Amino acid sequence: DDCRVDVASCSQSVDAAADLLGVDSELRGIFGDEDASGDATTAASILGKSLHTNTIETRDGLITKQLSEAASVDKRDSLSKTLYSRLFDWIVQKINVSIGQDDNAKGLVGLLDIYGFECFAVNDFEQFCINLANEKLQQHFNSHVFKMEQEEYKREQIDWSYISFKDNQDILDLIEAPKTGIIAALDEQCRFPRATFKEFAEKLYNDFDRKHERFERPKKAKRESFTLHHYAGKVTYDAFNFMDKNKDYVVLEHQAMLSRSTRPFIANLFAPDPEAESKGGSRSAMKFSSVSANFKKQLGSLMETLSKMDPHYVRCIKPNVASAPMLFESRNVLNQLRAGGVLEAVRISQAGYPSRRFFTEFVNRFYMIDPNLLRQNIDDRAISQKLCAKAGLEGFQIGLTKVFLRAGQMALLDKQRLLVLQESAIVIAREWRRKKARDL
Repeated sequence: DDCRVDVASCSQSVDAAADLLGVDSELRGIFGDEDASGDATTAASILGKSLHTNTIETRDGLITKQLSEAASVDKRDSLSKTLYSRLFDWIVQKINVSIGQDDNAKGLVGLLDIYGFECFAVNDFEQFCINLANEKLQQHFNSHVFKMEQEEYKREQIDWSYISFKDNQDILDLIEAPKTGIIAALDEQCRFPRATFKEFAEKLYNDFDRKHERFERPKKAKRESFTLHHYAGKVTYDAFNFMDKNKDYVVLEHQAMLSRSTRPFIANLFAPDPEAESKGGSRSAMKFSSVSANFKKQLGSLMETLSKMDPHYVRCIKPNVASAPMLFESRNVLNQLRAGGVLEAVRISQAGYPSRRFFTEFVNRFYMIDPNLLRQNIDDRAISQKLCAKAGLEGFQIGLTKVFLRAGQMALLDKQRLLVLQESAIVIAREWRRKKARDL
């Protein structure tokens, strides 16, 4: 099953690729004894050898062996993916630099655009990562809203000890726990060369099915899949592509070859990692790098940055799927509000005192419930407290600068205010008619 790249049959393609990558024809020491193969030392032959051979670095030297056709295809694809990833990172870096951020600036405004929670007919590895990000951001949003509530209650000296919020830490632990989470199980299976997606799914079933309330094994699935109970609802993931999409191999021959490219741009993209080189020891030809683990690490860095900021949220709601004018789909909008955490934020607010008014504002609006209070020599805080008592409210607290009302209490006040105004309007109308009749 050994194979070799026939440079002669595809000379134009290989020559063009070697030229674009700046492969150095004078390269030595990557594949062991190059002269033993009898190949001409050209840039194209060096690139070809990096695709159809495997080299393992040991303390005693380099060991090179031929690869099968399938393994060579995997190696080629790995080079393409690595090159794409490095170029993407370079573009992002250039964009960040071109924005012109001032290091001496006193403030910083960052924009984070999140696509949102995803649940399709078939959900793959991409949806798994996106929904993990949304779980983390939802936890941050909930804790931020709850924290703002706590801070205002503390500032106004309001008792808030009984208020709680729904935490989704259990689903986050299920996904990203260091040794026992789904990502850890996925990485473990990816390190076994012959492991399959079925074995990955079976491991999840054995570890979590009927043992974790957020995990469920679908009863009627065409192939191996698993269901997670996210904060926004249940999502069933197809495990078929999880292992393939989680593998991000960095081939050491490619790293060594392109780090010494004759093109400075390519050489800079593949600059050696001093930390990795300092470890020494035996190194395999293909170093496994977990996409999900890297995503988890970057997500952790993002959350650390957000925790240092003063966040403000903008929720974008589509009124209908067709993007048509004058069409409002209530069920679709409700699902978006639930998935975006807006309903949970409202619940957190309603669990405490959602209606708040400054004393002056409160007195100006509701003084007619007991006008005699304005004639007493007391401040607005005392008047506000007496007005609440006069109205028979039960769910209220008086802070240092505001009146705090439980859900529904403001409606009771408005109802009594309206009754007083209506009675006053009747009296005014009666007196006006009486005066008009006398004048006649």
